[in-house]
Amino acid sequence: MQRVVRLLMEVSMSRLRWIMVLTGIAVFLAGMIHPAAGWFPLKEASELDQKQSDDSDIAAPKRDPIRVSSNVQNAKLIFKVDPICSEQAKAESISGNVTLLVTVNEEGQVWDVRAVGGHLLLVKSAISAVKKWRYSPTFLKGKTCFRYGNLAINLHL
Repeated sequence: MQRVVRLLMEVSMSRLRWIMVLTGIAVFLAGMIHPAAGWFPLKEASELDQKQSDDSDIAAPKRDPIRVSSNVQNAKLIFKVDPICSEQAKAESISGNVTLLVTVNEEGQVWDVRAVGGHLLLVKSAISAVKKWRYSPTFLKGKTCFRYGNLAINLHL
C-alpha cells in the first residue's frame, strides 16, 4: 500500500501544471467553437420557410434564425397573453395541449406561428394569443438574432 502511495505522489502533478493543462484545454475548446459551427450547420433553420404574419410592423429576418429549446423560449418570455378557448371548444368540452413552432425576431416580437400539433378548435386561440407575446432578445456572438422553437400550450376549461 505504501508503494502505491509513493508512486502516486511522484506521478501527481503540481498545481501550476494543472493550471497550465486546464488553460490549454480551455484555449483549444474556445478555438474550436468557430470551426465546429461551420461543420455542423443548422439545416432546419434554412429549411424553415419564413412567412410574415398579418402584422406588417414586425421586422422580417435579416438572416436564418437559430433553433432554441422550449426551455430557452419559456425563459425569455417577458409578456404573455393567456389563450381563451373558443365557444365551440367549450361547448364540446375540448381541452388539451397545442404544440406551436414559434419564430421570434431580434426585438423579441413573435414573427411567425405555425401549428405542429393539437386539436383544431384549440389551435386558433393558441396562435392568436401567442402572436401577442413578447420575448427578451437572444444574443449570439454579441448580436441579437432571430430564433425559433417549439412551444407547448395547455388549454383547459
